[in-house]
Amino acid sequence: MKRFIFSFVYWLQYLTLAVWVGTLVAVPVFAIKIFTFLDEDRLTAGRIIGSSLNLLGGIQIACGLVLILAVASLLLFVPASGGGPRWRTFQAGKIILPLIMFFMTAYLIFSTGPRMQHLRENSPQTEFDDWSGPDKDEFDILHKRYTNFSKGTLLGGLVLFLLLAVDSASQIPGITAPAAKSQQDDISEIPERTEET
Repeated sequence: MKRFIFSFVYWLQYLTLAVWVGTLVAVPVFAIKIFTFLDEDRLTAGRIIGSSLNLLGGIQIACGLVLILAVASLLLFVPASGGGPRWRTFQAGKIILPLIMFFMTAYLIFSTGPRMQHLRENSPQTEFDDWSGPDKDEFDILHKRYTNFSKGTLLGGLVLFLLLAVDSASQIPGITAPAAKSQQDDISEIPERTEET
C-alpha cells in the first residue's frame, strides 16, 4: 500500500508540473495567434488574452498548490533526517523551487495582470498604437515584468523536472532516499538459497 501511495504522489508531481509548464508555453503561442487573427482590433484581442490568462492563472495556482503538497508529503513520508547532507539539500531544493514559482505566479495573477487589464480598459484610446502617456508607460513596464516572471517560472519548472527525474532515478551518489536505501539493505541481507545436496 505504501509503495502504491509513494508511486502515486510521484506521478502526481509530474502531472501537475507538466500542466503548469504547459500553460506557460501555451500563453505566448495563443497570444500570437489571437493578435494575428485580430490584428485590426487589438483591443478585443487584448481582452481575449486577458480572460485566457485569468483562466490559465487559476490552473497554474491549482497545480502549484498540488505540487507543493505532493513534494511536502514525500518529505514527510521519507524523513530528511535519515539522509545525508547532500540528500537533505536536494530535497530542500525540490520544495523551495516550487514555492518560489508559486509566489511568482500568484503575484502575476493577482497583482500585475489585473493592473494591466485596468490600465488598458480605462485607456481613452481604442487603438493600441495610438495609446501614449503615463498609463502606457506603466503598462509597458508591467508587461515586461509579466513576461520576465513567466520566463523565470518556466525555467524553474524545467529545472524542477530535472530534479524530480534525478530523484526518481537516484542517479546522484549520496542523494538516494533513506527509504530506498533501507529497502536495498533489506534485500541485500536476504540469504541466497543454495541447492541442497
